[in-house]
Formats: sequence, structure tokens, C-alpha cells
Amino acid sequence: MTSRDFDQLVDECMAVVPRRFRARLGNLVFVVEQEPPQPGLLGLYEGRPLIHRSVAEPYAMPDRITIYQWPHERNARSDSELRDLVRETIWHEVAHYFGMDERQVLQAERRRRQRRRRPGRSGGGSVHVPDVDRGSPLVVRPLPPAWFRSGAGRIDVP
Repeated sequence: MTSRDFDQLVDECMAVVPRRFRARLGNLVFVVEQEPPQPGLLGLYEGRPLIHRSVAEPYAMPDRITIYQWPHERNARSDSELRDLVRETIWHEVAHYFGMDERQVLQAERRRRQRRRRPGRSGGGSVHVPDVDRGSPLVVRPLPPAWFRSGAGRIDVP
């Protein structure tokens, strides 16, 4: 999958975050990179969880959720499985943004899976692609490290 296609997939998969929570995703950027700094990572949240912030604090650099493309592609056996894996990773990392620790996130993921397996529940629904003009998080693909040292960078806005 090309980088642009994966960026678009990440943007589309943002719909996994319920609308009431998407509205609270402020001062947060989603970054797509090819490989993680350590094996086994699909995504990484870096920042100060929302529950530990105060309105009295000065403005800070945005928190960052990084989604790693190649581990997702290696772990998925089909396009639909890749989409599901990206959705799960986004949901997992956004849960950290809202202050859940790893244990709480894993418990919540188990509950989500159980709810989805209940008979009589439809798995359908419309997909909402976040719109940058309404303040949704950006999907960013950084340039190689040499560009960061010089202070230049690129933001791809879908």
C-alpha cells in the first residue's frame, strides 16, 4: 500500500472514535510513520493525558499519536483486516489520550469486542471522515530525520 493510501485509511478510520469524543480531540496530531522505534508497536501516544491538564496551563505543543504503517501491513492478511487493525490502534491510542492506562485500555477493548459479538447488533453505519476545517486532527507524515534537524517539515492535509 502506498503511503498516501495508508494516510487516507488512517483518516477514514478516525470514525471509530465516537463523535462526542472526537469533539474533545484538541491540541492533538496524528502522525503516520513507516516503522516504530521498537518492535511490536502499532501505535504510540506521546503527550499529557487530557485528565491531567488544567485550563490554567499555558499553551503547549500538540500531543502526538503515531500510527506505524508497516507493522499494520505485516499483521493484516486482507484489506478488511488492515482496516480493522488500524481502527483498533486508533481507538487504543485515543483512549490513552483521554487518560486510560494500558490495563484500563485492554479491559475496555475486551468489553468492546464482547458488545460487537452480541447477536442482533448491526455492525453497519455511516463512515464520517474528519474534516480539517472543523478542527479535526490532522494526519501528518513527517519527512526523513534530516529534514527535522533543519527545522523544515511537511503536513499532508487530506
